[in-house]
Amino acid sequence: WDVKKALSPDDFTKGLQTTLANFSEYKMGTSNYEMVIADNGDKWVHNWFVWQGKHKNGQSIEIPIHITFWMVGDKVAMQANFYNFLPAYLASNPPAKADSVKAK
Repeated sequence: WDVKKALSPDDFTKGLQTTLANFSEYKMGTSNYEMVIADNGDKWVHNWFVWQGKHKNGQSIEIPIHITFWMVGDKVAMQANFYNFLPAYLASNPPAKADSVKAK
């Protein structure tokens, strides 16, 4: 992973705030956690849940999310978020309807 490509905490927070502005309500489902201790002693905490939201256009969406934390001592040294943002993107940018496209 290229740390130079990672978002700063402030940029990550701004991105979340921008996204949430498009939703009238949202919640996170029940989380499942596990801690894995690698052969070299590294500790990783994994978290899975489903994010549910209602877009301001009325569309309900669900996004499965996986977050991984690398722990050094009792501190998070790195966090990686994995999710498919397409449902939220499509709610904000619906594709053109086929019947609105005129044939030549």
